[in-house]
Amino acid sequence: MIFLFVEGYGDARAASNLVTRLWADLALPFIPIDTGKRLPNLNVNKGIQRAVDLIRTKSNADGLLIIRDDEDHCPAEIVKERTDFIRSLAPPFPVAYLIMYREFETLFLPGLHLFAGMTIMHEQGAGGVRISDDVNFEGNPEEFRDAKGIISRFYPGNKRYKPTLDQLPLTRLLDFNLLRASGLPCFGTLERCLHHLSANQNTGKVYP
Repeated sequence: MIFLFVEGYGDARAASNLVTRLWADLALPFIPIDTGKRLPNLNVNKGIQRAVDLIRTKSNADGLLIIRDDEDHCPAEIVKERTDFIRSLAPPFPVAYLIMYREFETLFLPGLHLFAGMTIMHEQGAGGVRISDDVNFEGNPEEFRDAKGIISRFYPGNKRYKPTLDQLPLTRLLDFNLLRASGLPCFGTLERCLHHLSANQNTGKVYP
């Protein structure tokens, strides 16, 4: 089992869907992906240690993937410190630590035009929201700090994007080939994370 921890309230189910689908898309050998769990403080050592210690107790642990957002800090500037700390914990399973710069919703921007005219149905509560026919995005997705706000511009009336309602339905619509073609760094890193977890079974290797 690959265990998955995230920080955001809306991220757990969306991240689990994303990882499960992408694992299959990459044609990696089958390993079950656990339902994502929210765990705070994954940006600091105490939160990371808690994540590793929790999975260390699992007899079926085939790997651990930690995904978190960071709106302001380039992953290259901080990820080595975090992964060096994970190595010091000597986990008995492979670990991958992914920072989504700027946020999970950055993944939606390269293919935002694909959502044009779609009605995003909510699983929690009734109804959904129809995205504008002229929805589009141009430029570097990682240049903008507020992907949620960009998406909200194409919602009707005074409605706004809500992660707890909208993140999972939009994640289900992600086009992996388009994301690859966009060159979005965090998506490429996610693919490398999954390759790492698959290729380093029965080791304590940490990526990156």
